[in-house]
Amino acid sequence: MSSRRIFTAYGTSLLGVFSGLLSSYWLMRTVVIGVGAREFGLYAFVFQITGYLAIFQLGLDYASARQIAEDLGRGDGAAANHTFWELKRFNYFSVLFVIGAAFILGMIFARWGMDDLANCKLMLRIGALTGTAQVLQITARPYSAALDGSHGQSTVNLIAVARTISTSLLAFALYFSGWGVLCIPLADTATCAAQLLVLKFRAPKNCRWMTPIAPGRDRAAFKKIFSYGSMTAVGGLAWAVEATCDVAILGYFFGPALVTLYVLWWRFPQMLFDLCTRLATSAFPELAERHGVSNDDARQLFGKLAYITLGLGTLAFLGIGLWLNSFVINIWLHDSQYALKDSLDVAFLMGWLVCSRTFGNLLGMTYLSTGRATFCTAVCWAQALVKLAVAFALVRPYGIMGVVIASCAASMTQVIFMGAAMFRLGFVSVKLLGHTLLMTGLAALCALLLRSSVAQSSLSGFSLGVVLTTMAWSGVWLAVALTSTVRPKVISLLRLAL
Repeated sequence: MSSRRIFTAYGTSLLGVFSGLLSSYWLMRTVVIGVGAREFGLYAFVFQITGYLAIFQLGLDYASARQIAEDLGRGDGAAANHTFWELKRFNYFSVLFVIGAAFILGMIFARWGMDDLANCKLMLRIGALTGTAQVLQITARPYSAALDGSHGQSTVNLIAVARTISTSLLAFALYFSGWGVLCIPLADTATCAAQLLVLKFRAPKNCRWMTPIAPGRDRAAFKKIFSYGSMTAVGGLAWAVEATCDVAILGYFFGPALVTLYVLWWRFPQMLFDLCTRLATSAFPELAERHGVSNDDARQLFGKLAYITLGLGTLAFLGIGLWLNSFVINIWLHDSQYALKDSLDVAFLMGWLVCSRTFGNLLGMTYLSTGRATFCTAVCWAQALVKLAVAFALVRPYGIMGVVIASCAASMTQVIFMGAAMFRLGFVSVKLLGHTLLMTGLAALCALLLRSSVAQSSLSGFSLGVVLTTMAWSGVWLAVALTSTVRPKVISLLRLAL
């Protein structure tokens, strides 16, 4: 039953990834070509920075989902209800912080744009819209946390899919009505409001333990989620620094045009990373519940997730390393002005980045599911410092490739430290480590040897190549999985398929 819940949640989350892939393919291409690299670069710069205003929720939604899952695992619906309402009360303060931060960012954007009034106005409008969207998303978080903690992730995922599709359709309509690059944040704000209304309606129906009237304050429940959530928020702040420094550094040294290039090249690898990591996100409530039972139960679940994640992460590495260059230049944008002189190297590094971040995310999520966050937070800040140091050292001579190398160095920091911690806890075995090194090394070798031969593929060649790559790598993963602890599960699946 637990595996079915995890894969149902993961399957519905994949719909969100694929709907995002399709919408980005047409929407982003249309907007970039229509408004130009400079204007889109301003949007990407502001959006990347304001997109992390949700950090002011201090991770309490994440902590609450974990705590609700643990409470319900013990059969204590009243405790889950108290957790939900404590999160909802705290959210009022989070919204005030976001509004204040958005105002400060607006003054900073105005200062930066003083030399060009049109750019200044555009940045302020984008910042106001993205800030409003963040407020709406924070307001919706208690309902999402309640559903996630109650094994209702599939409901949350389907609502998110509907929002993604609606945002794209509305953005297209606004773009052709003359709103330019503002079509995206306008559509996003409108669909965030709709999502809030739907979640507010659905959560009480799915979560029978939830009461319509707030119970009395439960300071012990608040302290529990605040101590955990605030620590993850400190780590989240490091993640925000790491994630936003790319566009900030590139924009500072080279201007918005290079920011546009980076956003375009990183867009689809980022979505594949999302596809790979949603498995761990979907399994998080179940991992938290398993830890409440025994560490052995949690280790067994981790072993299954680890081998699936190994297959997904290395397939993403190989796919991006081989096919990203051909896709961006020959199929998606059809314009040489968006080419990079070192595009094959950038594609290879982005594949490595997605792979290593996928491994690091599973390790981090599993560690956090135990209810401990201090070590993860320390690792997050180590990552951020490594990223900043390497990026500043390499951005001038290498441009986009410099910041991607910095991201790879930061992600490997997470993999090494979190891997060592999980090895000490008995989750990572020597055999799993060996299989990880084997498949990662094979993916890197294949990508390096074959990338030049497929760089100029047509649409038909690209489509066939992706299919063949997926099939061949599935065979490699199958051979490895049959020698691992998940062998019985793999054999059962093969018998079912045959």
